[in-house]
Amino acid sequence: MLSVQTGTTYDDYNQIAGVLTTYYVKTYLNKDGLQYDSKPVYIKAWKRLSPPILTTTSDEIGDPTIPVIYLNWTAVDGATAYKIFKVEGGNISNFGLLATTTNNTLTDYKIQYGGVYTYAVKSCSSIDESEYSNISSNGVLGQVPETTGFVDVSTGNYSDKIKINWRKVPNTFFYNVYRDSESNRIATNISELSFDDTTVPPDELHIYGIGAENSAGEGSIQFSSFPGWRRVGTPSIFSASDGLYSDKIKLNWNPVQGATSYTLFKGNPLTQYVTGITGTTYDDAIDLSYGTVYNYGIKAIGILGDGITVSDSGFLAQSPPESAPTGLSASDGAFTDKILVTWNPVSSIQGVCGYQLFKDGGIFTTTSSTSSTDTTVIPGTIANYTVKAFNSAGSGPFSSGNTGWIGLTYPSNFSASKSVSLSEIFLNWSLVNGATAYKVYKGTPASLVFLNQTSSTSYTDSGLGSGITFAYAVKASCSLGDSAFSDTDIGETGTPIPVPDPPSSISATDGTLDTGVTVTWNSVPGISGYVVFRNANEIGRTTTETFTDTPAPVS
Repeated sequence: MLSVQTGTTYDDYNQIAGVLTTYYVKTYLNKDGLQYDSKPVYIKAWKRLSPPILTTTSDEIGDPTIPVIYLNWTAVDGATAYKIFKVEGGNISNFGLLATTTNNTLTDYKIQYGGVYTYAVKSCSSIDESEYSNISSNGVLGQVPETTGFVDVSTGNYSDKIKINWRKVPNTFFYNVYRDSESNRIATNISELSFDDTTVPPDELHIYGIGAENSAGEGSIQFSSFPGWRRVGTPSIFSASDGLYSDKIKLNWNPVQGATSYTLFKGNPLTQYVTGITGTTYDDAIDLSYGTVYNYGIKAIGILGDGITVSDSGFLAQSPPESAPTGLSASDGAFTDKILVTWNPVSSIQGVCGYQLFKDGGIFTTTSSTSSTDTTVIPGTIANYTVKAFNSAGSGPFSSGNTGWIGLTYPSNFSASKSVSLSEIFLNWSLVNGATAYKVYKGTPASLVFLNQTSSTSYTDSGLGSGITFAYAVKASCSLGDSAFSDTDIGETGTPIPVPDPPSSISATDGTLDTGVTVTWNSVPGISGYVVFRNANEIGRTTTETFTDTPAPVS
C-alpha cells in the first residue's frame, strides 16, 4: 500500500520518470470495530521526462583541418535515449532530427566554415519524450574560401543571356559574379553554381569572374579563360502575305538587336534565297505561280554568330479561272455500264486546282483529271453534263453542255426451238434493263435480216414449212438506239412422219387349235413392226407377220 488518503487526489513524487506505473484505489469503511474494503479500481500513468541541459563547443580537427561541433547534455532520470535536433541558422521551426543516441555526447562533423548551427535535445523513453532542451548555437569561423579553379561561359548558345558555370568551393556561404574586371561586381549572394547574365547586348564579348565568400570574407576571384557572348536573337514576328497581292508576296519581320543583316530562305525544305538584307521587309516577285503556297524563313546575322531561322508561308492573291473547259463530250451508248465524260484542260494564269462536273444541273463529282465516268444513269436514258474549272479562289464559267447515255446490253439466254412444231419456231430471251422493244433478226449465221419488232421477251415465227432451218438473233431497242446482237441460235421446224399401209390378207384360226388363236397377214414394206389388237384392245407387238393369242378367248 502506497498511502491512505481521506481526500480524492494523491501526488506521487517518488516515481521514476518515463516508467509506466499501475495505481490501485479502493474505498473502505470502519464499522463495529471491523474494516470493510471495496473492490479496487486501477489506472496507468507515468511521470514525464525532464529535458536535458545542453552545451555546445566548436573546434577544428585533423590535417587538413575540418570544423566540428561537440554537443554535451546532462543525463535525465528515466531516459533510455536522446534525440538531437539541428538547423542551419536560427529558425528552430525548421529543426530536423540529426541523430538518436543513448550517450550524453555527440560530435557533429557535418559543419562548414562560417556556418552557424542551432541544436536542441529531447530525452526519451519507450512511452514518452521530453520537451526540447535549452537551445544552443555554435559555428566555426574558419578562413576565406579558395578559388573555384574553373569558370565556364556560353559562347553564342543563347540569344537572351550568357550562362556562367563554376565548380563548388568548400566552406562557402555564397558566390559573387564579376564581368570584365574585379571592380565590376554584377551579382552577389548567389547560392547556385551558375548565373545567367541577361543584361549584356548580343554580339559582345565578355569575360566573367567568380568569388566565393563566407563569414571570413571573399576568396580570390577566378576569371574565365575565354570570353562568352550572346548570339543575336530571332525576329519575334515574321509574316508572309496570304493573298494580299496578285504580283508579289510581301515579307515582314521585327528588327533584332545586334543584327547586322538578315538572310532570307525559301522552299521546302528551306534553302538560302537572299542574303545581306539590311531592312525588315522584302518583296518576292520571282517565279511565283497562282495557287501555290511558298515557304519562307528569315535569320538574323551577327558578327559573332547567327540567330535561329523562323518560318512562315504565303501565296499570291488569286482569281477564279477565267475560261471554261472546251471539248466536253459524253459517250452516246458506247458502253453498257457507264457514260465516259471527257473535256480539254483549262490553261489559266490564275491556276487550276481541278474540275467540277455537273449532271442535270447538280454537281456530280470533283476531280483533278479531265475525264470522269458515270455509272448511275439508267440505260436508255439521257444525262446532261457541264463542267467548270476551279482553284482556291473559286470556280470559273460553265462549259457548253453535252448529253450522253448508257447503251443497252444485248439480250441474254436467247434460244430458238427445234422440231417443236411443223410450221413454227419459238424464240425466247431475258429482259434487258431500259429496253422498250426488241428487234428480231432471221437468216443465216453470216447474214441476218430484220424480221419483226416486239415489246415482249418472246416471239413466234409462224407459217413455215416442215423441216426448215433458220438462224435467229435479237437486239434490245429504245428511242436512243439498239444493243448489239444477242448470241445467234438455230431454230428448225419438225418433219412429218409418213402413215404406213395396213396389213392385208389377215386371217385367224377358227377353232383349229386348242392352245390359242394364231393370226397371220401379208408383209408390209418399210415399217418398224405390227401392233395386234383383240376387240380394239392392244394385246401385243411383233416384227413378224404372225401372232398367237394364248390362251384363246372363250366365246
